[in-house]
Amino acid sequence: NLATSAGGSFQIEVCDSEGNALPGYSFKENRTFWGDKISWTPEWEGKRAADLPAGVYRLRFRMKECDLYSISFQG
Repeated sequence: NLATSAGGSFQIEVCDSEGNALPGYSFKENRTFWGDKISWTPEWEGKRAADLPAGVYRLRFRMKECDLYSISFQG
C-alpha cells in the first residue's frame, strides 16, 4: 500500500544478506512506480520476487515524495 505525489516515485531492489543488489533485481531493472495503489507487485524487467529461490534477502527502497503504508509477502 503506497502513494506518491505527482512528482514522486518509488523503487525497490532486492539485495543479498550482505546488502549487495542481486543481478536483475536492482533499481536499474525495477519499473518505477508512481500513483496510489492498495495492491501493487513490483517487477524487474519481467521478473518478480516470487521467482527468487528460497533464501535470506534484504530490500532497499528509493522513495521520493512517497508514503509507504504497508508491505506484505505471499508465497
